[in-house]
Amino acid sequence: MPAILIRLDPARLANPDLDLRYDIPEYLAQASGGLVKSSGFDYEEGTDAMLICLSTSSVTEGMRFVVAMLDGEVVRGNRLAEAAKVGVSELSPKEATRYMVVYPSGEAGALFP
Repeated sequence: MPAILIRLDPARLANPDLDLRYDIPEYLAQASGGLVKSSGFDYEEGTDAMLICLSTSSVTEGMRFVVAMLDGEVVRGNRLAEAAKVGVSELSPKEATRYMVVYPSGEAGALFP
């Protein structure tokens, strides 16, 4: 099952509450009717960035929900679009080691982490 990875930079969040790691996947699972599911979280090595791992059967459809949330929702006082980078992989979250950036559009095509 393909993977979506949301990277949040805490320095760019108004309220870098660690509960975002639960709130974001729960919101996306509910909004997508289960299309987007939590696959855990981690922290980027060498930085304070939070990595939220998601799985989906359709990256294209799943990303519609992710982008809508990032662009339109305020979560725990945070406009997530200001702090987020999103990458996708055709590999499962457990297999993926590199993600192609698809959000924000100005960084599309780059690889991370």
